[in-house]
Amino acid sequence: NIDIGARDAVIVVAPGVTTSWQKGYDLAEGAGAPVVFLNSQLSERYALGGPLDAVEEVYYLKPISKGFVFRAYPRGWECFLDKPDGCQEKLATFANDERPTLGELSSLARSASQDRYGAIFNEKFTNDKRLGGRM
Repeated sequence: NIDIGARDAVIVVAPGVTTSWQKGYDLAEGAGAPVVFLNSQLSERYALGGPLDAVEEVYYLKPISKGFVFRAYPRGWECFLDKPDGCQEKLATFANDERPTLGELSSLARSASQDRYGAIFNEKFTNDKRLGGRM
């Protein structure tokens, strides 16, 4: 048995599968305590955030094709493009009440990369500088 009160916090590190998220959430909710999920490397769905719709992501950083998604609450979701020179460019910012899909953001970054740098000239996973390689 775990004794958790309303003045405590439940911190779940690397929650993994949905059942781990749900157990942490239920444990905190039953005690009236806040819950924090940290560094989940696994997602069972292709979406922003974790598997529980009741959980609000307050800090989020996820790589996507040709860029990444970032959020630091109270700001909204932001989509960034990785450029061939190693810099990043913000492509879009969404209001707090907007939640774009991960597919929409990936498509946005891929399209911007294709339009600006062509099919192969923005590849960060190569050593070839002619292709935008940054390894």
